[in-house]
Amino acid sequence: RELMNITRKTSKIPVHTSLAKLRNEGADEKKFVCLEEKVSHIYGLAQETFSSAEEDFRARIVMETKKWNYQE
Repeated sequence: RELMNITRKTSKIPVHTSLAKLRNEGADEKKFVCLEEKVSHIYGLAQETFSSAEEDFRARIVMETKKWNYQE
């Protein structure tokens, strides 16, 4: 924690530890946060093992075929 405080005060580039707070800093920061979220999801999906956060994205998709009766 102490090291992060020193880094934030002396760094020449922005240092953030919260994407939620960074999102509210400005338009460019919001774009970065959106990109970071997408990249994180893609990375998670590429892993052999996954956490519960990625289970929704890995659910097996099943398509059912139905016969439709159209009356003209």
